[in-house]
Amino acid sequence: MDENKRREILKELMNTYSKKILNFFYYSIGDKEEARDLLQDVFLKVYKGLPKFKGESSHYTWVYRIAINTLRTYLKRQKFKKFFSFEKIPEEIHPGYDPPSKPPLILYEVLKKMPQEFKEVILLYYYEEYGIKEISEILGIPEGTVKSRLFRGREFIKNYLEKRGFYGMWKIQGVFMGLFRG
Repeated sequence: MDENKRREILKELMNTYSKKILNFFYYSIGDKEEARDLLQDVFLKVYKGLPKFKGESSHYTWVYRIAINTLRTYLKRQKFKKFFSFEKIPEEIHPGYDPPSKPPLILYEVLKKMPQEFKEVILLYYYEEYGIKEISEILGIPEGTVKSRLFRGREFIKNYLEKRGFYGMWKIQGVFMGLFRG
């Protein structure tokens, strides 16, 4: 693949997926600057990997798989840093960032507490609006596992909200998840 073609494809992929991936990262970690850094890492990996891309999956599946793996690596590093750090890591959401749909703080609280394997599926399903099959391809897991994680993620949300007095809110699936879309 010649350099011009590679740059052209990269530009197209960045225009198509940057905003969604940035928001996905932000909702996953709650830090605008870290989300931007991760986004740069993703597209650097995409650029380097373009000559090896065989087309066995679609571009979006390939790019999102890179994004998910980049996020997982980041989270592992953060856990390691936190374990060996003597400083208390701040838990507040960074106030300078204006997320696209301005979801209420309860959404950030739920996502912050939710296990990563559920969070990935919930965000891809509700925020990115991917189907079960697409999520299966992106994460490289069976469709049954996606359904199970989606169910368990919803249960986590339901229990979290009920413990905080939001009884019944979880029953109206679109109300809580619709907050992602504004």
